[in-house]
Amino acid sequence: MLTGVIYARVSTEEQASEGYSIEAQKKLLYDYAKQRNIQIIDEYIDEGRSGKSIDVRPEMQRLLKNVRNNRFDVVITYKLDRLARKTRDSLEIIETLEDHNVQLMIYSENFDTTTLQGKMMYTLFSSFAEMERGQIVERVKMGMNQRAMEGKWNGGIVLGYDVINKELVVNEDEAVIVKEIFLLASKGHGYKKITYEMNKREYKTKKNKNFSIATVKGILENPVYTGKIRFNQHENWSEKRRKGKNLNL
Repeated sequence: MLTGVIYARVSTEEQASEGYSIEAQKKLLYDYAKQRNIQIIDEYIDEGRSGKSIDVRPEMQRLLKNVRNNRFDVVITYKLDRLARKTRDSLEIIETLEDHNVQLMIYSENFDTTTLQGKMMYTLFSSFAEMERGQIVERVKMGMNQRAMEGKWNGGIVLGYDVINKELVVNEDEAVIVKEIFLLASKGHGYKKITYEMNKREYKTKKNKNFSIATVKGILENPVYTGKIRFNQHENWSEKRRKGKNLNL
């Protein structure tokens, strides 16, 4: 009997709108394995993880590590785009599997990657998955741009406010802390001095952590406290990191 593992992934948005819940995927995959007399010995579940890169998915990294350690014979997943939404990542995965004689089975797409024709179909489907992700990103950007143009909040946490129904509402307890920070700054105190004072008074950040110089600096430079909304400060942040900063904002 072959030994196998299942890989399932879902982002919050997909689970809500497309029915790709983890439990639904797992049920289909276990049934699929049983029909083929494959013994499932492990599960790799990336819940709430984007398909943009395999590098940010811990369970995918664990899976590839165990492939290299020859732990099993088969990897089963629901759909190709559960594995990756970038052609480069898809090819890296299949090459790792091939190098260690691990077979890939995809529930909804039946092709044999051990043949030239099958590998061509795999590459083609990977390209479609990457294009689909690009279209999703563009639609999200358009929606967020429109919200920003209308002066609406586009998400994120801000000390002094709570987000209720996608709107900023003043949190009176936290607002006291914010006022203290701006008061100290108006007296000429620097970031380091203000940070010291906040921690001395045992104030906490929105994430219930001690204040840092970077946190204080971010608060003092955030235009939301002057009634303005800053949007698109970093273009393609997830891809370019700080290199994608929009210097005009």
